[in-house]
Amino acid sequence: MPILAALLLVFAGATVAQSAAKEPDALIEIRKRGAQLLRAGDWTAARQKFREGLAQSRRLHLPLAQGRFLSNLGGLDFASFQTAEALEHFIQAREIGLRYGDGELEQVATLNMATVFARYGDWSKALETVESVGAQPWKSSAPVRGQFLLHRAIYLYRSRNFKGADDAFRVALEHAASIPDPLTEGRAWENWGLSFLLRRDWDRAERCFLASFRIRYLRRNPEYHRLFLHFAHLAREKGDTASAISYARRAIVAAESGLSNYPAWAAYHAAAQSLQRAGDQPAALAEFRRALAHARLTRADVLPLDQWVVSSENSLFDLYSDFVAAAFPLAQRNPALMAEVWATAEENRRASLRLTSVSSRFPPEYREKLAQLQRLELAAPASATARTALAKFRVELWALESKLGLRSHTPLSTPALDLGRLQRSLESDTALISFLVTGRQSYAWLITRESISASLLPGRVPLSTLVTSFRHDLLRSKSADILSRAYFQKILGEFFPTLATKPYWTVIVDGPLFELPLPALPLPDGKGIVADRFAITYASGVPSPASSGASPGPDLVAFADPVYNRADARISPFRPASNSFPVQELPRLTGTARETAAVFDTWPGPKRLFTGPQANRQTLLDTIRQSPGILHLATHVIAAPQDPSDARIALSMAPDRETVEQVTSQELLHLRHH
Repeated sequence: MPILAALLLVFAGATVAQSAAKEPDALIEIRKRGAQLLRAGDWTAARQKFREGLAQSRRLHLPLAQGRFLSNLGGLDFASFQTAEALEHFIQAREIGLRYGDGELEQVATLNMATVFARYGDWSKALETVESVGAQPWKSSAPVRGQFLLHRAIYLYRSRNFKGADDAFRVALEHAASIPDPLTEGRAWENWGLSFLLRRDWDRAERCFLASFRIRYLRRNPEYHRLFLHFAHLAREKGDTASAISYARRAIVAAESGLSNYPAWAAYHAAAQSLQRAGDQPAALAEFRRALAHARLTRADVLPLDQWVVSSENSLFDLYSDFVAAAFPLAQRNPALMAEVWATAEENRRASLRLTSVSSRFPPEYREKLAQLQRLELAAPASATARTALAKFRVELWALESKLGLRSHTPLSTPALDLGRLQRSLESDTALISFLVTGRQSYAWLITRESISASLLPGRVPLSTLVTSFRHDLLRSKSADILSRAYFQKILGEFFPTLATKPYWTVIVDGPLFELPLPALPLPDGKGIVADRFAITYASGVPSPASSGASPGPDLVAFADPVYNRADARISPFRPASNSFPVQELPRLTGTARETAAVFDTWPGPKRLFTGPQANRQTLLDTIRQSPGILHLATHVIAAPQDPSDARIALSMAPDRETVEQVTSQELLHLRHH
């Protein structure tokens, strides 16, 4: 997704000319000082200035000035990865613009709201938002209108409205040429070309990319290096593998030397795809491995931020799955290569689970450093001095992350999955089954203490159809005896001779297989269903001892017998029930205290027990962050009636609360723990 984030800071720094004359000099001075601090990189001081201006605007009852300071604050929030706060500030600014008839303020805030939606890939919502101001007379500057027209075109093509996108790109290009604005013009041609790539219209895509390349090259705009990847894609699709390899090599040189803001792994990925298309499988696998090495470095350098989730994870998934697809046929006859293929698939799964939204525990200082990093990365292709500054800044950022406890002392760039070590950790009666689902085909691996085997499965759509069909048959059937054994055969049939000797299965599912009632599958030998003979444990991924900075401690922490209702004498008095706040109560789990005491009697190491009011949400979250050796939870689990998959751990009520506290599965994924 090219350069969507660039739009927002233009808007956030824009001024509302019609309102400026009505502002007192003091507010104008605050705005100027805030802008100076922003340009100097002191975002904390800039934020304080803008907040000071907002407070004074409110005291003086100057709503339009409030709207402008809200827009400034929203821009800072967005750039420092506080997306929810940014959206709230833009919404408030837009409401002020609507209420007081300031078209420019309304348009600027609305377009910034659309940029927030685009960050998360919600193209339909972004398009709906920009369209809400599309028919109005334009009140802002010509360059800002150029950005509006470009982004409207991007949102249309991302929403698969290609006819509307073609018309919108023409309008955006005409406007950019009339200003003139070669930067926007080059980006418009590139994005229009990407829309033709999506439609597999190679000739028109090539014409667009050539136009973008020409404009950027003549203007000495380093963004022209971006086009080498697109040219490699086009040549590969046209069957000109020699040109595709040549373009990919040029993209690699640009990425390695810092002349392109494309990641190096994307360039190596393009080279691998081109070599594979040319039939040079050994060279393709070598390039895939180089791409994966760079991807590991990228993922090690990027902490879990929503910006990268949206913009990078889909492409990284393609890289990993393309390597699996390329190597799998050879791996069928090469156990060492099969181990590498499996480890690569699991590595991608683990890294994807790690990438989540920014947690509120990241301090403002760190968020601002990330914003500075983004600006330095954008500037790096322009000069050697900028690249040196970027390298120096990354060292400073790493030091800050270590200080904040966001980095382990073990390099995250090293592959951590060791099949031999995993096999030695498995009991002789246990099997590990893992899946990888892609659009073209899917893969299953069976790992036991003695061996690893693999099989091919259908792609995402036919596999989803298979799962849906089995669920439908299961709901209609009065007896498992009449269910078809073909379902098991199509998913795990090749593994059954081995699985039949392993009563304990650990299963890592993917894609539509999350919806598969695996325990209900009829066994192929006709002897009941899976649940009759096998115990199944589901896991989110394979644990990797080398991926964590320190080994989990041998301590046992237990949460048991929380306070679940107001009749519980262990916590009182309760605040009277409020008509506006629903009371949610659950029955007490009286036996869990005895159960946990029995568990503690068998544990020789350190142990901590939290019961009653102590078995609460904050204590559990704090405990998980400390990575105990074993966590014992003897609590209720509740699910939303409208969405049973939204399961939550239920914890103790607090004296000043009227509901049981909850921890969601999403929160658990966001935490860094062993």
